[in-house]
Amino acid sequence: MCLCASNIRVAAQWNWEGDTIIHDPIIRACRTVPKTNKRYDIDIRQFLTPRSNAVIRREIGRIADSLQKNDRALFLSRKQHSFDLRLRVITAYLAERIAYRSRGPKARQLDFWLFPEETLRKRSGDCEDRAFLLASLLLASGISSYSIRVALGKVYDQEKKTGYDHVWLMYKNESGMWMLIEPLLHTRRARKETARLGQRQSKGPEATIEYIPYYVFNDEHLWRLKKNTVSTTFEDYVRDRTFWESFDPEFAAGVHNHIFDEALSGLSSWDLLYVKAISLAMDLNPTVYDPRDHFDNGYVAESWDILKERLKEGTLSGLARAGHAVADFYAHTSYEFFGKRTDGELMPFDPDNPDACFTQAPEYGRGGFDFARFSVNESKCDDTLHTESIPHWNGKKLVSGRFGQPGDQAQGVLEKTFITIPYAMRHESDFKYRTCLPHHNEIAVDDEKKPDSHILYQDEERFREAFRLRRQAAVRHIGMLYQQWLEENK
Repeated sequence: MCLCASNIRVAAQWNWEGDTIIHDPIIRACRTVPKTNKRYDIDIRQFLTPRSNAVIRREIGRIADSLQKNDRALFLSRKQHSFDLRLRVITAYLAERIAYRSRGPKARQLDFWLFPEETLRKRSGDCEDRAFLLASLLLASGISSYSIRVALGKVYDQEKKTGYDHVWLMYKNESGMWMLIEPLLHTRRARKETARLGQRQSKGPEATIEYIPYYVFNDEHLWRLKKNTVSTTFEDYVRDRTFWESFDPEFAAGVHNHIFDEALSGLSSWDLLYVKAISLAMDLNPTVYDPRDHFDNGYVAESWDILKERLKEGTLSGLARAGHAVADFYAHTSYEFFGKRTDGELMPFDPDNPDACFTQAPEYGRGGFDFARFSVNESKCDDTLHTESIPHWNGKKLVSGRFGQPGDQAQGVLEKTFITIPYAMRHESDFKYRTCLPHHNEIAVDDEKKPDSHILYQDEERFREAFRLRRQAAVRHIGMLYQQWLEENK
């Protein structure tokens, strides 16, 4: 979890690479031969044009020509950050040049799916048309098929208890994270709605939207995904679907991350969407979990070192990952418990001068943060080690909760099934002390609602105040990093 969490939920179990190849990717009687009533079969992969398609490549050339000199050179290269730049540029192009047009429920038939060239000619398309065009443009730009998946599945509105068939895109970025790219977010209408919602200064979205994939495909293969509720064949699935008959770009714009909305208000709409997608991806990819990306398991100083390296990249991706990590610092560590207040607000932490940020030196052998109040990883931490760990962590000043440790009885389903600390980190000499830390769920403040497992703050009002202080400090700190990032990348 994270203070930066949006209302998008994508269950961690999905293997976006695809689980099982479907060797018959044909949609029977998919389209009608012009001026006849005869219908013909289509291989679903044909809705993504070959990367050598001259029409799509011509459009890539036009996109490149519209860029400034330095960006154009990077866009056309194969250097580091060039592929992620292509995603940002092409999705912004899609939003500006290809209007969203819902054709209505009567026209929601497979016969109405457009090929990418048709969507380009019309300059408009439905969610599936826009997803097919976006995937084709990314492939034609030189991004590998390995990094592209078009997802067919459902979007479930947990507030309305209703699911809707939908198509979206998954992109594996240069950091190895799968990013969810929502076609409906990349529209002019969605941009206007995003700005309107951002002016409300609300604490966060109310409805939670869950993306549930059934199939993924690219220009090479169609895969089925396990652990979902589809029991029919692929042919029956596509024949019975009623894609996106109720939602529109105004829905997609509600997928907010209000910390970034406040802290990065100077970014363009498209760059802000990209930052949010990176932040979401950091929580969606448990198979590449590194506790130093989230200030977990007591890796506080180490996390700040990595955060600074992210900012030095000078990229929007680096800024996004650093911003996410900052929010995790305030949500996951003990800083708010011991940190100074100025005018009733939590003082932003200074990793270069940490001692100036505390009202008193943190202690973990007594008071509200007495380690005796919390659990330990019983498979690794005995009473003797637990006692030894207290002066160790007193010397480190700040702690954060243990998470993803093998054999931990306090693990949740997510940890047990998908998340583990990298092998090399578990065999470092000081890892034994990390097994004696309180569990993440006992001390972290990721949300305004106090979980039953929380021990640090038993009082609901104190918990809500901790959430407010941490959130506001995160907003201020991310804003400061953004200004620093702008200065260093003029």
